[in-house]
Amino acid sequence: MSDNINHPAHYSGIDVTIECIDLTRHLNFQLGNAVKYLWRAGRKGDKSKEIEDLKKAIWYLRDYNTRPVEFNRAPAQAVLALLTSKDNKYEYAVIRLIVNGYIDNAICAIDRRITCNSPS
Repeated sequence: MSDNINHPAHYSGIDVTIECIDLTRHLNFQLGNAVKYLWRAGRKGDKSKEIEDLKKAIWYLRDYNTRPVEFNRAPAQAVLALLTSKDNKYEYAVIRLIVNGYIDNAICAIDRRITCNSPS
């Protein structure tokens, strides 16, 4: 039985030992939300929900680019180093870009994912 309050399945899918909140609590609001939407993309329903989550992630990344709020990246980088999943290489790679400050690269990667997953 899934616990949608304390341990939602859609926020624990990238790694079995780390939940989304373990990383996002070390980011600022904008980047934390971007990671949250990227982390859960594809885990809450059909393709349209996945595309919607990816677009929300981009929205928060663009908001960060226009109104950056600085934070100490070291704790987030330490949590990121604990992620061990090899099943979700795409999400891990994009989250790593976000945590390390490569926001434009992350936006491009998510845009490509949207383009590849959108119905023609």
